[in-house]
Amino acid sequence: INTKEIVDACELMELSLPPPPDSIQAETRLRYTKVTQMAGLLYLHEYQHARHLWRRQSSTNSNNNNSNSEDPEFYQLKLLWSAAKHMMTNNPTSAFVGLNMCVKSNLQPLANHAKEVMDKYREEMVVLMERSYVKISWDDCCDKLGMKRDDDDEKKELRDYLEKRGWNVGDSGSGGYLSPPKGGYVPEEEEEEEEEEEENEMEVAEEKKKRDDKIQALTEIVAFMECRRTNA
Repeated sequence: INTKEIVDACELMELSLPPPPDSIQAETRLRYTKVTQMAGLLYLHEYQHARHLWRRQSSTNSNNNNSNSEDPEFYQLKLLWSAAKHMMTNNPTSAFVGLNMCVKSNLQPLANHAKEVMDKYREEMVVLMERSYVKISWDDCCDKLGMKRDDDDEKKELRDYLEKRGWNVGDSGSGGYLSPPKGGYVPEEEEEEEEEEEENEMEVAEEKKKRDDKIQALTEIVAFMECRRTNA
């Protein structure tokens, strides 16, 4: 499944007016698309667009919420945002705490989406550590990757994962250190992909600009629609 295509579809649904509550269209309409959209943007590392989505939805919810009950979709979106805001400020420890809360909430689709985002975010953090560290303590490594220091099962899982990436894990006890492979971890299948990425840098830059323009237009349209509702 193409994550970008899913996000694009969610954005189109965000622009469409909701059908009447008692209609057939309302019964078949996809639900929790905002949660899926936010998760997709986080997965794609499009943090700025995720922030715009949160601002649009929090503003819309404030304008439309005339009761004491909270919309279930907005509640899930709020939980995911509580983790997302720490991802954007480069605070992995708090980000993983928030993502774990989403996963353990057992709310769907939030729990499944948060698990995918967490796995992707953990991989990104490992890559960053491989580029930045000569060695790092086990305690710091656990904190940065969202693993519990005192959980032997989680530490074993982390140890096996890092060993597969070529890390020298050493003593996994508190106070021990581990070292990433020199030059970082590059799987064989990714070597060819890196060459292709270099050839397509211009195409990627153009695609990003188009997407930025699209998000800006989307934000302006939603703001205009909200203004019309307010003045109606």
